Parts: sequence; C-alpha cells; structure tokens
Amino acid sequence: MERYRKIGITKENFDLGDKSDLNALQTAVTTNFHIIDELQALNKIQNQRLLHSNHDYMHALSMAQAQRRAEAERLERVVNRATTPRSFRWRDLNMSNRR
Repeated sequence: MERYRKIGITKENFDLGDKSDLNALQTAVTTNFHIIDELQALNKIQNQRLLHSNHDYMHALSMAQAQRRAEAERLERVVNRATTPRSFRWRDLNMSNRR
C-alpha cells in the first residue's frame, strides 16, 4: 500500500524541471514493471497447476468411464448368455434332507 501511495504522490508532484522527480518516477515505473513480471510469473504457475489438475480430473473420469463400460459389457454378456430351456422336473430337486 505504501508503494502505491508513493506513486500517487510522485504523479501529483511530477515536474520535468526537477531531476529528483524524474528519478522517482523512473523508480516507480521500474517497480511497476517488476510487479507486473511477478504477477505474470504467478499467473503462469497458476495456469500450469490448473492444467495439471484438469489432466488428473480428466484421467479419473476416463478411468471411471472405462470401468462403467466394462461393467456394462459384463452385464450384457450375462444377459445374452445362452441358456438351455429345460422344463421343471421334480426328480431334479434334492429331497434327501426331507423326511
């Protein structure tokens, strides 16, 4: 905050005839460029983090989709499994446990 207050004071008191004002303004501009460079670097880092987190999220989604697809195929195989139609017969039941 102090830096921005100093820049405001420098802008209000700027006079090309005074060499110290010119030096102060050049210092303020250099500081601003440094701040801009730092913000751009932080923005680049943040974008890389977002890109990596999106990649991880998309990878997790694709794995979940592959699992769902495999489960759907398994269930489809179970449903379509060939069964031999057979009529009910009492003799097929195990009645040895009954009296």
